[in-house]
Formats: sequence, C-alpha cells, structure tokens
Amino acid sequence: MYKYFRRGGFWFGLYFTISQGVDAVLSMIVTAVVRRSVKSVGIGLKVRRGTYFDRPKCISIGDRVQIGRQVFFGSEVETGFLRCGDDVQINDGAQIDYSGGLELEDRVTVSSDVVVYTHDHGLNPRSEPVMSPLIVCDGAWIGSGAIVLAKVGRIGRRSVIAAGSVVTKEVGDFTVVAGNPARVIRQIPKDEDTPRSVSGP
Repeated sequence: MYKYFRRGGFWFGLYFTISQGVDAVLSMIVTAVVRRSVKSVGIGLKVRRGTYFDRPKCISIGDRVQIGRQVFFGSEVETGFLRCGDDVQINDGAQIDYSGGLELEDRVTVSSDVVVYTHDHGLNPRSEPVMSPLIVCDGAWIGSGAIVLAKVGRIGRRSVIAAGSVVTKEVGDFTVVAGNPARVIRQIPKDEDTPRSVSGP
C-alpha cells in the first residue's frame, strides 16, 4: 500500500488505502451472499463488489472462480442455466446472458467488458426470445470488449478471441480469431502456451 503514498503523497495514499480496505470488505460480503444463493459452488470463490446475479439458483460454480467488479449475469427465462468450471476468470464489466444455456469449461478467461449472448429476437425486439446454447471450451480466452452473438454454439478449446472482435459463428480449437465479423488469423500449435496478447489483422 505504500506505493500510493510514494506516488501521490499523504492524502492520495490515505484515500486509496481506505478505498482498498472498503473494497475488500464489500467483496467478502458479496462472495458470502453468492455462495449461499447459487445452485452449487466450489472452493475458493472470489466475487468483487457490484456484480449482479439474476436467477442465482440456475448457476453452478466450480473451484477457484474469480469474478470482477460490475459483472452482470442474466437470463430472460427460468430455463436458462450457467455452469462455470474450475479456475474460470471473469473480469470487470462483463455482461453474460445465459438464457439459452451457457457452459464455461475449466480455465476459461472472459476479459473486461465482454458481452455474451445466448438468445436473440431476430428483427423484432418484442418477439419471443430464440434460445442458442453456448459452450466455451477448456482454456479459451475471450479478449476485452469482444461480443459473442447468439448462434455461435461453441468456442473451441484454447482458442483466443482478440479484443473488440464480434463473433458470429463457431470458433475452432486452437484458433485465434479477430475482427468484425471475427475471422481466423492464425492457428495455435497444440504444444504452444496460449498467447498473452493478441492484436487484430
């Protein structure tokens, strides 16, 4: 915490020290509430403040899942479900729709401000929703600000979706996609670690 005092002086440091303390307490409270509200939950869950769960009894969470600030989980229908595997990370500001059913397998990373849809309304926003289940496979990484539209169906194992991409169709295993609409820009060798940064075409 001393870095804040070094960077901005006493009042700056005091503000950020208190802010971090309040944030930690609120996050512990939110995590405790979520643990008692969802359908099932594993060990090591961490949920930051400001996150909202709609229909929590439709949500199952694995071990060591981390969820950032201001994340929204919602379903338009009671039949929607969300299953999170182990070691899933969902960062600040993500909006996750699980109306059509959503499964995040182990080690999936959802970066900040990602939007995921599992239903749509065609050309009439007041029509009945059309459901579209989605599975995000083991080790996949959805980059910051990406949008995953309904009818994608599957995001493959250890695939990477570049920041800001709009995904309109299935993404294969070990594939990097980027752009609007997202298209394949490279394949990841199966013995290569998932890249830590991806740029568009």
